[in-house]
Amino acid sequence: GGILVHCISGWDRTPTFIMWIRLLAWAEGKAHASLSVEEMLYLTLAYDWVLFRHRLSDRMAKREEIFYFAFFFISCLYDPRFSFIYCEGEREGSNVGQKNQKLYSLRKLFMKLWDAALRNSDFVYKD
Repeated sequence: GGILVHCISGWDRTPTFIMWIRLLAWAEGKAHASLSVEEMLYLTLAYDWVLFRHRLSDRMAKREEIFYFAFFFISCLYDPRFSFIYCEGEREGSNVGQKNQKLYSLRKLFMKLWDAALRNSDFVYKD
């Protein structure tokens, strides 16, 4: 099986939705299960955002916070309704706590790196 995501004029929405789907699948062990928090953060930054030429430099120059928002919103994904397991009816024995811990750890790591980058006066993102 697979997933097709299509967003017309969605150069912000497309990587955001793909990232959320990928992170949910990872946190629930449905995809990339062997990756650590650090490896998963690297994968989603490199693959979902940079490789697909999202215009981060343009957004950051305009002080638009789509990148920050995408990771800040991860805390909303803790809800059991946002779940592949919930949708598949595997509620019994599913470990929602483990999913939430993985998402929390990834979000926390991103926020730490984001804050450090913003404090660094030499930080300039270039596509």
